[in-house]
Amino acid sequence: MNSLGAARTVPIPPEACITLSKPLVLEDRTVMVDTNYLTALNAKDIMAMLFDKDYEKSISNPFKQQMCKIFRDAFGGSISLCLSNLILGEFIGAGPRKVELAELYRRYISVVEPKDNLETCFFNLAAAIDAALVETTGEAGDIKDTYSYMLASLAHIRYFVTEDSDIRRLYSYLAAVRIDGYKAIEGHIRTVRKAFGTLCKSKFSEDVFPIGNILERLYWGPIPTPISVVELKNALADVLTKTETILVMQESLSRIDSILATLRDSETERPKEFDETPCSAARNRVESVAKCIGLPPENGNIEMFRVGLVEKESSWAEDQDDKKLSDALAVQLEILEHFLLADEDEGYDTLEERYNAEEFTKVYLVKCDDCEKESDVEAYYQGVTLVEPREMGPQSTHEWEGDVDCPNCKNELHVEYTRWEYPMNWFNDDELETDGCSLVPEKRRDRSQTTLD
Repeated sequence: MNSLGAARTVPIPPEACITLSKPLVLEDRTVMVDTNYLTALNAKDIMAMLFDKDYEKSISNPFKQQMCKIFRDAFGGSISLCLSNLILGEFIGAGPRKVELAELYRRYISVVEPKDNLETCFFNLAAAIDAALVETTGEAGDIKDTYSYMLASLAHIRYFVTEDSDIRRLYSYLAAVRIDGYKAIEGHIRTVRKAFGTLCKSKFSEDVFPIGNILERLYWGPIPTPISVVELKNALADVLTKTETILVMQESLSRIDSILATLRDSETERPKEFDETPCSAARNRVESVAKCIGLPPENGNIEMFRVGLVEKESSWAEDQDDKKLSDALAVQLEILEHFLLADEDEGYDTLEERYNAEEFTKVYLVKCDDCEKESDVEAYYQGVTLVEPREMGPQSTHEWEGDVDCPNCKNELHVEYTRWEYPMNWFNDDELETDGCSLVPEKRRDRSQTTLD
């Protein structure tokens, strides 16, 4: 079994299950709007939003002014606005002049929706995620909000304009579980998969609806940040522009720290050309901004940092050296990434080549569960069985599998050894699983057999 328990097929990008009515123009500055806010606008508000040039004077409610500003920014190209088909259906039904509304959507707004009648699968997955939320927090969210939030994540949308507590609860859950580590996240994903299987009345094909890749995106990839429509003060485009440099700086520091930790764990010297000075300066800058928005200096949660930057944009000021510092940090990150991803294995271009040559088989001593007879199981290298996108490039799953009948009672004995490569050409973690038997730890023999012998 691979890390997600998915079928062994060529990985399907999660985007293969959704469609966008038009491409996102500004991926890092695209927002999705919560359906509850759109449906709260009456016909007069919608008319002012779309057709009244003096809407700031004709609409007195600050929230409705902000919603109008978001749409006007989308029409003007300052931001890219995206709606799910569910949100679109609810909103357009509440508005007058539907022909004009539809034409404006077609020209200026991206609409995301499931493809090939997969909406039921997405709703079942949203319900399964809510089930995991209940198990973790004791509180359930709104499945409809989870559905839209999931589509936003798959469409690579970075901001979700809302005041809805259900969306914030979902965001807080997804952001919090990432701190628990790889194994804990695997547990959350297994919970969701189990609930999804229970909800699906008939079998589904992983080729058509790649639940494993979708969950990887949700639990590992960037997730849309819910931002307050009230706190924005009619300045969404300006705020998003202001935060970009600081966010890049924070994310670069996080990746640099991760690479340095990998080098320390493997007792590898840093590259001589790496300069710590820009890193220290950037760290001081990020910590000063974090302090301004009320986060502890050591806060490492990029998603929560993003929320604070946007919602408390008036609490911190841009520095004229931010862009220069961000660029200098990017140079150091590039030095580390090139060093880390360089070919360190003499004679082999990839770990897969090395494992095929040097670790093609592994032999384990096991005890039969039925008769307790000890015997050897030889596991053969299966190659790379799964490739998953992560922040420092792809994570590859290497597997060895072995099956043999117990020589005493003919019970089937199965051994499966999994090794994860992440980043590229670096060992990250491993796991050994057995079925019908148990490993004899004190007598374990992990023998490498080369095909070159």
